[in-house]
Amino acid sequence: MTQKWIKRKGEPACILFFNGWGMDEHVLDEFDHRGFDVCHLNDFSQIEPLPTDEFQYQTIIVVAWSLGVCAANEILPKSKLQLTQCLAINGTPWVRHDEMAIPHTTFKQTLDGWNERTRFKFNLRMFGGKNRLDKATKQQSQRSTANQKLELQFFYDLEQTTANQNLSWDAAFVAINDQIIPTAHQLNFWSDKARVIETDWTHFPFSEVKSWHELLKIAKQ
Repeated sequence: MTQKWIKRKGEPACILFFNGWGMDEHVLDEFDHRGFDVCHLNDFSQIEPLPTDEFQYQTIIVVAWSLGVCAANEILPKSKLQLTQCLAINGTPWVRHDEMAIPHTTFKQTLDGWNERTRFKFNLRMFGGKNRLDKATKQQSQRSTANQKLELQFFYDLEQTTANQNLSWDAAFVAINDQIIPTAHQLNFWSDKARVIETDWTHFPFSEVKSWHELLKIAKQ
């Protein structure tokens, strides 16, 4: 697991961002961080608690995207942080599940076949087509394909007997046409566990939302 402060200027509120599988901090290159310190977490090749002494904030807001939702659900209950709000975007606490996450067969096929060609096809689905992918050049991950596969293997090997409420989630954003984690599976999980906010976003939300303030405003609607 990699932890990096994207912004740390003594703001009273902190965004604790759990990034999606295979991604890096560049997803937020065009994001407005005003009003918040921002701690970025990614490359979840291990699960470990966060250091409490680094997060002495009046407000801590968790934002987790895609498989980052699973990572947050595993890491945060082991950490002793006083969380204000937890928001999930296009993901569930399950790594793979035939009714509530990425189906088992799809996950295994993605892992076994991961290479430069399948990475490009995955990105096309994640960003919502070639036009959107081309416009998001700065936001695409610069991690190597081999490194991404190692992380995906870790998620695949993660023992999950349950993905019940290890963490209390306040709201879940669900893209109505998600081409990575089936929309119906996300709705199956979140229907009785958090307030669901359906969106017309692609699986990649950071081309649609441009600031934490905008995201939190939508979460209140």
